[in-house]
Amino acid sequence: PATHQQATNVAFVAICAVAGTATRHALGRLSVQAGTAPAAGVDAASLEHVAFHDLLANCVGSLVMGILAGWAPYVLPRFPNVYVGITTGLCGCTTTFSAWNAEAAETLAAGAAARAALCLVVGLAAALASLRFGFGIGAALVPARVRAAAATPAAPA
Repeated sequence: PATHQQATNVAFVAICAVAGTATRHALGRLSVQAGTAPAAGVDAASLEHVAFHDLLANCVGSLVMGILAGWAPYVLPRFPNVYVGITTGLCGCTTTFSAWNAEAAETLAAGAAARAALCLVVGLAAALASLRFGFGIGAALVPARVRAAAATPAAPA
């Protein structure tokens, strides 16, 4: 049987997953409206199909994940359900690396190998940079007393 903590974690993940899916959809629409992603029906081999629809969502999700990972020494012990919900549910559903890989495969299959490789490299680099930047922000949010306690080695038993 599931414990209360497990049931609460599942509930937070489910609620945050819905928010993450809505966030991904909204960011995808924003990318299309801003002209940084192709509209539906654009041929993968066309010049318009340079950026992926989900690049912004992947970067935003990675940024939020980085913030929480950096902030984890403070947040995780105090709000474990919120931490699990946001990292697994919200960030997991905001980032769409499977759709991103499918887009790259479609572009490759359309005969645009260099464009597919470039988009994979740029997309991965942008997501990793967002994660790293977010981690720096999150780490800066950890109070000094929490950082000091985490850096102090435990006394031998």
